[in-house]
Amino acid sequence: MYQEYEEEAKLALIIESGNQLEKLQYSLITEICRAQTDPFVAETVVVPNPGMGRWLLHRFAIHQGIVANVELPLPAGFFWRVVKAWFPHRELSPFDKETLAWRIQAKLPALMKTDSFASLRHYLEGDDPDLRLFQLSRKIADVFDQYLVFRPEMVLAWEEKGENSPDQWQSVLWRAITEEENSHRARVLLELSNEMDKSGQVPEGLPSRVHFFGLNALPPVYLEILDRSEERR
Repeated sequence: MYQEYEEEAKLALIIESGNQLEKLQYSLITEICRAQTDPFVAETVVVPNPGMGRWLLHRFAIHQGIVANVELPLPAGFFWRVVKAWFPHRELSPFDKETLAWRIQAKLPALMKTDSFASLRHYLEGDDPDLRLFQLSRKIADVFDQYLVFRPEMVLAWEEKGENSPDQWQSVLWRAITEEENSHRARVLLELSNEMDKSGQVPEGLPSRVHFFGLNALPPVYLEILDRSEERR
């Protein structure tokens, strides 16, 4: 019976839900200790934020007396690792949130003079317009960063088909910041999806088992990558 469960677990996505972190972390630690066969192979636990990772390490140490060889990436970092396994020569995206904000800040002043951006002009009125531009650029970068993983099809439609957002300025701004460089996450994840369709197996360098802890949700594109990876094992 135990062997049958173990063989099934190798091929399944197992979800345990609850509203008490203490019970969930106990189940996680118990499962890792039960399933671990090689102490030199790192366990990968994807967490929603660094604070959760530190708390988990502390709980590991309390339960086991020691903690070692546990990797605790955030979702974006883990899925970038998946991308790097499939595309070893791919560099970090020039569209990380910080860089994206600077790109937006460089394009906004000229675009603000056009009719599409009339609804945004009042944000720059008043004292210290440079600071206001800086703050506005970061707020827009936060939104665009979420679009890249939760609404990639919309961003690609703006870029490739010339479609417009309901308020128009978002799509106009997006095309402006991608006219010279467009290797952002939505495009990279699309390339990964296409490559996975062509390949019969998962490349080396990825963990054989991954745990996700404390995550309320994952973008659909991430779930699709997990599903396709499992099919090829």
